[in-house]
Amino acid sequence: MVKTQAELKTALGTLKSGDTLKIGPGDYSGGHSLSGLADLTVEALDPKSPPLFRGGTHAWQFSRCPGLTLRHLHCQGQTGNGFNLDDGGQRTAPVKGAVLEDLRIEDIGPQGNFDAIKCSGLQQLRIERCEISGWGGQAIDFVGCSDALIRSCRITGKKGFSQHTGPQFKGGSSK
Repeated sequence: MVKTQAELKTALGTLKSGDTLKIGPGDYSGGHSLSGLADLTVEALDPKSPPLFRGGTHAWQFSRCPGLTLRHLHCQGQTGNGFNLDDGGQRTAPVKGAVLEDLRIEDIGPQGNFDAIKCSGLQQLRIERCEISGWGGQAIDFVGCSDALIRSCRITGKKGFSQHTGPQFKGGSSK
């Protein structure tokens, strides 16, 4: 459990596969990256008062994190992507089992190919009850993904953002 930016920075350096990171309410910087951790959960300590990750190129980037769960997180004002999940460039070894629930993503970009949720090389992915408002490229962008489910999400455009598409499946995506 972390409740400050300093505690979060320390915790990120000690996480192991199978851990659950609970983040307290408040403002945190964006720009966090994790890789190679399986069955990791990152979630709000209090789902009614989620932590807000402001700014940075991305709020969070997860590379090669199978079984990842993100729950009750909020990001705003990233200049690249909000949440970015990828296969670490290992196109023949997709990452399986990510779950994104109750995320709130706003003001990403605002102009150009900047996505609220960016997924590359994932399989068996579930995105549920997320709210996306204002983005540059795609609200949810899938590249080389398969077996994905998007359910009960609210995707709303906002003046001043290019918002090319809502969900988009491209570059080797299927089902």
